[in-house]
Amino acid sequence: MGRRNRIEESDFKEIALALSLDESDIRRVVYSFFGQIVSDAKRLPFDDETRIFSKEKFGSYAVVRSIPFIGRVGPVYSRYRSWRSNEGAKFNQVPRSAFRKRLKQSDIENTAAAILSGRTPSMPEKKKPSELYKKIWFVDTDGKKLAKQVIPKE
Repeated sequence: MGRRNRIEESDFKEIALALSLDESDIRRVVYSFFGQIVSDAKRLPFDDETRIFSKEKFGSYAVVRSIPFIGRVGPVYSRYRSWRSNEGAKFNQVPRSAFRKRLKQSDIENTAAAILSGRTPSMPEKKKPSELYKKIWFVDTDGKKLAKQVIPKE
């Protein structure tokens, strides 16, 4: 589980003394209970940079548990959207207008030079957008809709 917090250790000791149980038993019970919540959260499909889930679709996957004396435990849509936004900056997410067909700078210069010299320019080969970018899909309740963002391929 990694390094333990001192506060967590003192809580385990306090509960063990109050219930007259061994501290290791209390620790095992707590970790087994929250271990199930963590494993459920790891199975959620939200960690995909090419998908953004709508609130309704997010709600259909998210399981929120109400635990006495602790409160509600589970994924929250606003936190998901801010996390997705931060991850989008990391992946260099750009508007979909970048996905449109583009000409190479050298092709533009050659075409301009041909026109200025009075020759008929040859049609330059356009780069296909699918070679440059991955689309980001907005996943709604009725399936996928194309989002207004793309991610440059590496």
